[in-house]
Formats: sequence, C-alpha cells, structure tokens
Amino acid sequence: CRGRVIECREWLACALRKQGFEVVPSAANFLFVRHAQASGVALFQALRRRGILVRRWDKPRIENHLRISIGTREECERLVAAIAAILAEGIAAAPIDTQAR
Repeated sequence: CRGRVIECREWLACALRKQGFEVVPSAANFLFVRHAQASGVALFQALRRRGILVRRWDKPRIENHLRISIGTREECERLVAAIAAILAEGIAAAPIDTQAR
C-alpha cells in the first residue's frame, strides 16, 4: 500500500509540474501545490463542480495552495485531466495576490 501511494504521489507531482504547478516536496500521502497563474479558490471551486474534492485554506500565504490527497492512479489521472480542462477553459485565471508568496 505504501509503495502504491509513493508511486502515485511521484507520478502526480510530475504531472502537476508539467501543468505549471509548484509542488512542495512531500513524504506524506498528499501534495501541497499552487499554480503560478491560477487562484487557489478558483481551482478549488472548479474542481468541486466536477466532483473532485481537495482542501484549501483561506489563510495568508497559503490561500492559493491546494492540499491534494493521493488516491488511486485512476483518481490521480482524473484530477490531472480535470485541471487541464479547467486551465484550458481559463476558469481559474483569476488574478492572484503575489504579495502572499
């Protein structure tokens, strides 16, 4: 089980980086990520509308980050595809506060 989580986590981190995400190094069963050009709240809401739940906090310095739990490979692939669609549609292109970084 641990090996599956590690494999999926590494695959997901790589796939998200290819989509423009910054991925905080992780040895846990989740990734903490943010996109340089998409707001965390817009991504969170767009994913939620697609039935994909991630965590987000409305706190200074992390309001544009998402906490993504590692699921099965199929779930991770669904997440990556949904994010690609969201970014392509420009849904998450709301301006972000660069001062919080």
